[in-house]
Amino acid sequence: TVSIRFNITTHHLTSIRTLFVNKKDLLTMQNVFRIQKGSKLVNGKLFDTKRWNSTSNFTKAERENRAKSANVLRLVEGYRKFGHLNANLDPLGLLKNQDVPQLKPDFYCLEGEEAGKDINLEGILHLEKKKSAKLDEIIDHLKKSYCGPLAAQFSSLPDEEQQNWLYKAVESIPTSNLTKEEKRKTLETLIQAEVFDHFMSKKFGQVKRYGLEGLESTVPGLEAILETCAKEGATDVVITMAHRGRLNILTGLLQFPADQMFWKVKGNSEIPEGVESIGDVLSHLGQSVDLEFAGKKLHVTLIQNPSHLEAADPVAMGKVKARQVSSNDSDKSKVVCIMIHGDAAFTGQGVVTETFGLSKLTGYSVGGTIHIISNNQIGFTTSPNFGRSSRYAADVGKLVDAPLIHVNADAPEEVVKACRIAASFRNKYKSDVVVDLIGYRRHGHNELDEPSFTQPLVYKNVQGRASIVKHYSQQLQKEGIMTSEEAEEIRQKEDERLNASFKGMSDPTSTKDHFDSERWKKFEQPKDATVAVKTGVKKQTLEELAKKSVEIPSGSSIHPRLQKGFVQARLDALQKNQIDWATAESMAFGTLLKEGYSVRISGQDVGRGTFSHRHIELTDQENGNRFVPLNEVGKAKIYPVNSSLSEAAVMGFEYGYSIEDPNTLPIWEAQFGDFANSAQIIIDTFVTCGEAKWLKQSGLVLMLPHGYDGAGPEHSSGRVERFLQMVDSDAVNLDNPRNLRPNFSVINPTTPANIFHALRRQMHRNFRLPLIIMGPKKLIRFARANSKLEDMTEGTHFLPVIGDKSVEPDQVKRIIFVSGKFFYDVEEERTKKGIKDVAIVRIEELAPFPLKEIKAEIAKYPNAKTFDVAQDENQNSGAWLYLQPRLQQLVPKIGYIGKPPCPATAVGTGPAYKKETSDLMAALFA
Repeated sequence: TVSIRFNITTHHLTSIRTLFVNKKDLLTMQNVFRIQKGSKLVNGKLFDTKRWNSTSNFTKAERENRAKSANVLRLVEGYRKFGHLNANLDPLGLLKNQDVPQLKPDFYCLEGEEAGKDINLEGILHLEKKKSAKLDEIIDHLKKSYCGPLAAQFSSLPDEEQQNWLYKAVESIPTSNLTKEEKRKTLETLIQAEVFDHFMSKKFGQVKRYGLEGLESTVPGLEAILETCAKEGATDVVITMAHRGRLNILTGLLQFPADQMFWKVKGNSEIPEGVESIGDVLSHLGQSVDLEFAGKKLHVTLIQNPSHLEAADPVAMGKVKARQVSSNDSDKSKVVCIMIHGDAAFTGQGVVTETFGLSKLTGYSVGGTIHIISNNQIGFTTSPNFGRSSRYAADVGKLVDAPLIHVNADAPEEVVKACRIAASFRNKYKSDVVVDLIGYRRHGHNELDEPSFTQPLVYKNVQGRASIVKHYSQQLQKEGIMTSEEAEEIRQKEDERLNASFKGMSDPTSTKDHFDSERWKKFEQPKDATVAVKTGVKKQTLEELAKKSVEIPSGSSIHPRLQKGFVQARLDALQKNQIDWATAESMAFGTLLKEGYSVRISGQDVGRGTFSHRHIELTDQENGNRFVPLNEVGKAKIYPVNSSLSEAAVMGFEYGYSIEDPNTLPIWEAQFGDFANSAQIIIDTFVTCGEAKWLKQSGLVLMLPHGYDGAGPEHSSGRVERFLQMVDSDAVNLDNPRNLRPNFSVINPTTPANIFHALRRQMHRNFRLPLIIMGPKKLIRFARANSKLEDMTEGTHFLPVIGDKSVEPDQVKRIIFVSGKFFYDVEEERTKKGIKDVAIVRIEELAPFPLKEIKAEIAKYPNAKTFDVAQDENQNSGAWLYLQPRLQQLVPKIGYIGKPPCPATAVGTGPAYKKETSDLMAALFA
């Protein structure tokens, strides 16, 4: 055996033909097809020992046969790799086939006598019940497998076992027909889907319903996935999907009551009277239902979604992850995630790519997601050639080596087969898989649009097409499986069912939400979120946990600088009763763990902390192993999850986790507060209003490092003004009861004790509410910002307002309201100037607005005549615009002391920052 090395790719083969004059040399070079480094010449044929000589995947006989029939093997590989380019995937004919030399037998010199031989298929091709076949039969089978209405792309997968499994699955399709019962069921499902859309058109012709027409086979496809998952051991499925076909799937497969659907379509609320909610639009409805497949029960949840089409993707993943953790689904076989995407959104929305990026990360993996692309071949009015740079919408899935299965939506049986393969692949290999369901949209983006304005030729084609339901019905009539009378009976029964629901619709008396579930039943909608919650803990427990948080396991070794500057420093500070920010945070986490609450903190560099202050996760310097000392304090665990460089997907994931599990404290921390900008859609459409729209409570905490220290425009501000603008409190009527219960809380704390109480308060209420923390940077190691253990012991709680104990109340003539770390700057300036008649009142909690506490502070100073808000943010940033209309109702006149308006969050140069700060400090006590 002679070892040979080549540096030649498939694409060089055509030019190689011209370099060899005799057929023997040419045949030898033909065997270079897909050969990599490390090939051997076996029996005169080139054979790739690395790729095909694996003892784990092929027997000796198979290896020898592959070597013997190497050119046939290359032909098979050609179809596996390039067959999709000649497949019948597009019912409209918009996707043009290509002339592919690798699909022609003469490309491999398979001609003449060799073409007529009986070829052993062992280790080469899966052709049911046949061990050998002639070349024509092989090519026919390859065309049916890879060039029909179903085609696949997975030959570039790095895992050879997965490849071989998929080869067998796809190459079995031509000989694995649906049973008569399965065909009848498929047609019945299609008829029901079509009847629903026609019924909606007849009864609600002026409503945007985003019908399924042109992609009706989505329904039997999804049903096939659910059935396969149930049969293979899944108990729960979480689905997210965009608008297209949502109402159809809801009222059909997912059994959403049709009468409630029609009640909503008529413009009424889906929320019963007496339940506080603003509701949401028709196309955002969700559902939770128990289905049964072949005697196996499957709980299916379709989560609510916003109009930002793909923003719900990471939310669904987070929900699945939480359910897997809570149900001890360690091998990720019980809880499955399904995402149904639009083609334009799948390629156009960055959150899709970010979410794919989480799929194989330890802290985020859910064992693979089944992706279905409802491929309309258009995005609103934009054709694919203007909307994406790749041939297929599904190509984004290649980012994580996901197999791509393309299927013509007008071939419902192939759709069912494709979806079964996808579900089984995910369940077996715990990896993402994409089903690209290529169809069309019979109407415009919604039914009120006129699509021929922009795509006249496409819609001339569409309008002349009979529906897939009609085609498939005729097919089954020819096969003798279902008569036209039987099909019409199914149609009439479904129409009668919908009509009965239409006539019987009424105001809903109950709503299915997560308060109905076992884990959420003890929670309720709060009436007053300003009530103090006692969150103090015994002093001895605090001391023990502070020490435990830096306890190094025997035999482990941490970095010497951490040993001195972190571990020993914490122990020394504890002896002096000086609790810094990181210690208070660790004690909050530790006490929750002892009480049985889990903690999950996620984001970029959260284990160490952006500012190298947290070190809740330590790394052994000898072996690189990581350990979390706090995980030794109780049964519950803390999960520090260092994320990818993503904000939108990671925050969305943590939000999804939070709405599933109320017994875990979920935290997302930004490297710098400004970075939350990249997740603004998640904040706007989920975090700040998820409960108001969908009755989904969330205890998600957003930690946004915030503070002006000369770091420039993108490292200074958590954009507190944006969050305060989104708080639904009444600035005109401060006594509005609504103000006691905002949609989320915003704090800008100045003491470690308050961060301790704020974190614990999240878990010690009978409701869950998002918490936005304008976290410190400077205060993390600022000596004057330390707290004492007594500030966190039994009987203590979060202080929404901290008064000034350093002044005599009767002497005070002026009150300055301040929030966050700027308090210490104002206090220092006051001390320097020896001023005794100015009180500094810290507003620690901005929302809900602490009306009672601020009134009490003002009342302490009867001689105060001047009242100001001071901030180091710019005038068009910070809390000023939020505080001004509220404080104005409590004092004669409220003034502003701060920086001037700025187009960015901060100036970008050191000298400009110093001058700006100097001017501000001078104005404070001018």
